[in-house]
Parts: sequence; structure tokens; C-alpha cells
Amino acid sequence: SLADGQWHQVCVKWNSTDGNWAFYVDGAKRGHGSKLKAGHVFHGQGKLVLGQRQDAYGGRFDVTQVFIGTLSNFDMWDVALPDDIIQSMGYGCGTWSGNTISWRNLRSSSYGNVGIQEYSECYIPG
Repeated sequence: SLADGQWHQVCVKWNSTDGNWAFYVDGAKRGHGSKLKAGHVFHGQGKLVLGQRQDAYGGRFDVTQVFIGTLSNFDMWDVALPDDIIQSMGYGCGTWSGNTISWRNLRSSSYGNVGIQEYSECYIPG
């Protein structure tokens, strides 16, 4: 269970060309499929919202629909990472940094009632 009081690494990868996707927890593949939005392209100028459900693009937030917990090392790449890289990420907190969204940059652009813990320690079972 992800709600066990321990840190977990969660990864979702998706390839827009063929729609192949996979879901990982602590480096282990827990689900996969194909043909999910195959051929879809994301264009720039979007808004990324973490920890809050939005009922309209960029707004209409409901305070009862919030994530309560701790989030760390959210990164995004513009390629689907190979399984072996994702598996190695599951062995520790790591120093990787996404080339599209980097946790280092994301932390400085938070809004709302968000607490930033600069030097959080995490343990990911492996």
C-alpha cells in the first residue's frame, strides 16, 4: 500500500507514438497497456497542477479536493525512460532531474498553502 507511512517512488511512463504506458511503484512495474492516446501531442502553454483537483482549466479549485501528504522529486522527461532506468530510480532518492519539469525548479514556483521542506530525507524500499 502507498499509504503505509513510508516513502515510495511512483512513476508513470507513456509513449505518444504508440500509446504504450506503464505504471511503477518503487521501481517494479505494476501495470501496463497500449494504445493510450496514440499519436497525441502536448503543445506548450499548459498548466500543471499537483495536489489539487481543478474543475476548470487553471482554476475552480475546491478545498475539499486536495492532496494531504508529502511530495518530493517530481520530475518529467520528454521521452519515455527505459525500464532499467526507472528500476534504478526505485532504489533511492537519487539525483536525477527531468528535462521538461525538474523538481529543483518546480519547488520555487509553488502557490497556495504549500510548505517546502528543503532537506527532506526519504527511504524507498528496494
